[in-house]
Amino acid sequence: MRRLFVILSWMAITGCGASGGGDDFLPAGEQAVFIVCEGNYGASNATLSILETTAYDTTFTDVYKKANGNKLGDMAHSMLMIDSLGFIAVTFSDKIEIINTRTFESEGTIENIKTPRNLVYANGKLYATSYEDSAVIRIDYSTHVVESSIKLRHRPDEIAVLGNKVFVSNSPNRNDSVISVIDLASERADTIIVGKNPVALVADNARNRIYVACSGLNGGAGFIAVIDANSESMIAKLEEFQSVRPVKLALQDSLLAYISGSNSLRIYNLNLNAAIKSISNNLTFYSLSFIDGELMATDGLDFVSSGFLYRFDAQFNFKKQYPVGVAPSAIVGANQE
Repeated sequence: MRRLFVILSWMAITGCGASGGGDDFLPAGEQAVFIVCEGNYGASNATLSILETTAYDTTFTDVYKKANGNKLGDMAHSMLMIDSLGFIAVTFSDKIEIINTRTFESEGTIENIKTPRNLVYANGKLYATSYEDSAVIRIDYSTHVVESSIKLRHRPDEIAVLGNKVFVSNSPNRNDSVISVIDLASERADTIIVGKNPVALVADNARNRIYVACSGLNGGAGFIAVIDANSESMIAKLEEFQSVRPVKLALQDSLLAYISGSNSLRIYNLNLNAAIKSISNNLTFYSLSFIDGELMATDGLDFVSSGFLYRFDAQFNFKKQYPVGVAPSAIVGANQE
């Protein structure tokens, strides 16, 4: 019943016709927002959707296959955009696929990286988390050659760069209490004690802070840890007494948005030291991001059917929704905050 309601709502808002130009039509990607869709494990049905708002205000699905004639791979998890290139971590295909973000055509593949999850760019290098190897892999940006592997004590997942350091969260479902920090000059790795299940993080360059989503022990309440990048220590906890279970984070200026559990979004104002909005509409939030100052989030539904992308207005009220692929795990734009 819930899925039927979502489908009918989408038809009422966007219309149920095909996007402009027919099923094989692809717009130019200069202003597109990319939605990376994992698909299902072992099915090799990962896809890439785009939201094009300049001319069409609609989504185009499976653009990688339409542009290249072959499938993206097994569980594409995230994407990093640098200039006109997109680096897509395809976790269970053990590769990073490189695309032209204007044409969606393949520009090459970085292979033999075991279960890559997320990437960042710093000092002419790419840094990718490898779940299976418990490592951060350094890759030369120009040559796409793997240069080194920095071993960690934990299974890594999300990664953020701040100054000359990268900070790394742990894979979900591991009841530890630390994140990793790597000095990029020496490539020495250390740990920082935070809270149980530190599964996601985001960098705040203006405040020299790292915010870490600590989702709690065995489904219990958690909090958002605040890390001082200089001292590499936790200096505060946010939302500790709100019975939240943060699992994903996004930052824009003083606004920190996060998914709690999977069925609610909360917006925390860092200047006011208070939550200013809570969104819970019986949805299954899976990822979120600020793009061009606008909050967007995805709904994985049952993670077998195709999901949805949601847009919110400046007051974080629901604005519009769009169909995307199965298990939409990341939202990426050229003007991402």
